[in-house]
Amino acid sequence: MPQIVLFLDEKARNMIVPDTFEDLGIVLIEAVEAAFGIKGHNDVAFDVIAPLFTKNESHVQIEVRYTAGKDEYGTGSVFDPNEATRTLAITQIRTAFMEFLHVHGIDLISPSVWIRPHYNSTFSPGVAD
Repeated sequence: MPQIVLFLDEKARNMIVPDTFEDLGIVLIEAVEAAFGIKGHNDVAFDVIAPLFTKNESHVQIEVRYTAGKDEYGTGSVFDPNEATRTLAITQIRTAFMEFLHVHGIDLISPSVWIRPHYNSTFSPGVAD
């Protein structure tokens, strides 16, 4: 299950109204589903985290985590998006986030976007479990 974690520093928290988090989550989930080709599986989580302290970080960080593994989506292959897919996902997520902010009148924040695959001890990339 991919998980989107949105980290907002104090400046970003003051600019993005909490009432919009649910709508923002829907937009980001749709971007991840489209990029990873998993639309319709209702399998992407969304969390908003407000760090107590940041230094030399982007005001907004979007991290998409997933565990690579067995045939999660019935495609007959291991779920482990390749580098091209991850790069596309970063672009789509950043674009969706910026468009969402623009619609809500916020144009001063540019996010840092990270795709973070996790591999358990029994998984080898490119080799089915």
